Amino acid sequence: MQGVVAKPLHKQIAEHKDVTKIVIQLNGILSGMKPDVNEVLKEFKVFEELWASVSNHSLKVMLL
Repeated sequence: MQGVVAKPLHKQIAEHKDVTKIVIQLNGILSGMKPDVNEVLKEFKVFEELWASVSNHSLKVMLL
């Protein structure tokens, strides 16, 4: 089939109607969860200084 140019796979997937529908649903779900996530983040705000003072190396050592 000469003259026909196939779309790149990522473009085909992004434009697929089922993928588009699921992405819209997930965006709605995540938007609905945002206030709850922000509340949880506020609870951890008290540890902000601790996390700011811990280097990446120290964090890796703690997690191992």
